[in-house]
Amino acid sequence: MIDTYRPQWHRNAACHGQTSSFFPKRGQPIDDARAICAACPVLDQCREYVTRVAAPEMYGVWAGLSERQRRQLRRARRASST
Repeated sequence: MIDTYRPQWHRNAACHGQTSSFFPKRGQPIDDARAICAACPVLDQCREYVTRVAAPEMYGVWAGLSERQRRQLRRARRASST
């Protein structure tokens, strides 16, 4: 079966199949998710995806980044491109 919601490389991600650490409740630490991301073989692809390709409304931890950190990164990239 082809996963239509995730890019092809996501199958090789260290987080594949894990959810609890990547969707914490507001105020919960994301250290566990960050540790998994730090050792992920597709971290670069994931970071590119969530900061350039994916919808800004995505929630949870992606590429070791919180939603706030991703917003800040997107803003910084937009500012540097103008």
